Amino acid sequence: MLYLLTKLIAKISFLAVYRKVYIINEDNVPGDRAALITCNHPNGFVEPLVIGGYIPHKIYFLVRGDVFRKKLARYLLNAIHCIPIFRFRDGFASMRKNNDSINEALEALSRKKPLIIFAEGSTQQVRYVRPIQKGSIRLAFDTLQNAPESNPCIIPSFIHFTDPQFYRSEVIMEYGTPINIVDYGELYETHKAKAIKKLLDDVNSAMQELSIMVDPAIETKDADTVFEIARSTVREKNIFPIIQKVKNSPNRDAERNAGRHFSRMDEGSRSLLISEITDLKKQSDSAGINYEQLSGRTRSNYMNLMMLIIGFIPFLLGYIFNVLPITLARYFSKNKVKKIEFKAVMKLIPFLSLYPPYLLILGSILAFASWKSVLFVFLIPFLGWYSFVYKAQFKEFLANINYKNLNTESRDIMQQAYRNILAKLSII
Repeated sequence: MLYLLTKLIAKISFLAVYRKVYIINEDNVPGDRAALITCNHPNGFVEPLVIGGYIPHKIYFLVRGDVFRKKLARYLLNAIHCIPIFRFRDGFASMRKNNDSINEALEALSRKKPLIIFAEGSTQQVRYVRPIQKGSIRLAFDTLQNAPESNPCIIPSFIHFTDPQFYRSEVIMEYGTPINIVDYGELYETHKAKAIKKLLDDVNSAMQELSIMVDPAIETKDADTVFEIARSTVREKNIFPIIQKVKNSPNRDAERNAGRHFSRMDEGSRSLLISEITDLKKQSDSAGINYEQLSGRTRSNYMNLMMLIIGFIPFLLGYIFNVLPITLARYFSKNKVKKIEFKAVMKLIPFLSLYPPYLLILGSILAFASWKSVLFVFLIPFLGWYSFVYKAQFKEFLANINYKNLNTESRDIMQQAYRNILAKLSII
């Protein structure tokens, strides 16, 4: 029951935090065989919520053991199918508990339940896939040995946050083609080390292929600069719904291609390109416009104006009745967390833990006026989401006006600079 409730609350909280969540090739995760999902880990505890929130099957998670120390946390985490896995830094006493954890994971896999493991072994907010650890590979082979009838496979996967710390950013979650463990079984019987290395290399390669990344030598801020301008070449026509289950994504393709071309450049060319993008960004910010205006991928201002007029009252209600939990989320993220990898999850925690009680209290207050007014409480999460959409449309409306008011020479200079940058990234 708690598992399903957490899944529902996670979905509601994403409405406020993210603009879009793209789930690519979710069908690659089977529900009728043992599936070990190996995923990168750039953003604290957000990834389990994204994966667990939208895969239709009940899934299990291998989670760092130190978060299980408190009794209440241990109870809640166990209830939502989390299995502790301890590291050397947790101490030898804790490490001895790993045998029980591995047995629990094997038992879940033998029952053909998907299991998620963040195979890099730690959280780090970088724009590349780090080498995965051997633990996930050994677990896959152990499943094949102990429960061959479960037909185990590894699902290489990749999660990408366009801006992990920014409200209304996008998430891309992609699942690769299943890698059948039985295909490595014969080699494992004769040369275990070779089989482990072969499967490890294949899973690493599959995750690299799925990834939206740059060369590890490139700084994260430079990668984000390139990704941002690449995204401007794609316009998402449909703002509804927030969750899209798709087979491919133009957003993913634009960022992936830009990242690969940027990585192939020599250091001097990369520095020059970043300088050009930075100069263009300063010019566009000064003019009060965005890349989208330069690309021509914006909605008609007449359509925006109609939405702004018609939707003002729903926006105002959504803003007023959601300002408290949103303010709390920002406060916790900004002031209570030092490591950047865990700031995003502190935007979600207030929603996951405080939003339902907040709605309950609000409903109780409204019940004094009329029992019918309590029904309004069910609209509050959706009105809160709409308030973010409204503000985005308002910003676009203003940017379109600013762009229209630019003199022809300034507009042509920025458009030419924009096209030159895209050409260097082989986007156009």
